[in-house]
Amino acid sequence: MKHYRTISELYKANGFPPPENPLMGLLTFEESEKCTFIEREFTMTFYTIALTKLKSGTFQYGRTKYDHENGSLAFLKPHQKVLMNNVETSEKGFLLYIHEDFLVNHNLHSEINK
Repeated sequence: MKHYRTISELYKANGFPPPENPLMGLLTFEESEKCTFIEREFTMTFYTIALTKLKSGTFQYGRTKYDHENGSLAFLKPHQKVLMNNVETSEKGFLLYIHEDFLVNHNLHSEINK
């Protein structure tokens, strides 16, 4: 299982252009575009917010497989296992990555830690 330590590392490994800010990244995808992550199973050291509707494939995080066919907004914390298998979306969507260091000294950081 691959472990991504930085957002830039995730982008580089998957052939995405580098993020403008190394502590925050945004990936968007169009209708019927496949999520082309190289690793099927991985963890990340940053928060992820995903808005998507799946056409086919599976998306699992943590220990639970979720049904995303009707669309979903997913929130992943650092170090959660992510498993993606032949994911193809049916609508526009996005993935927002936020490194934990981006939130240091912000009230939101202490609230998330609670």
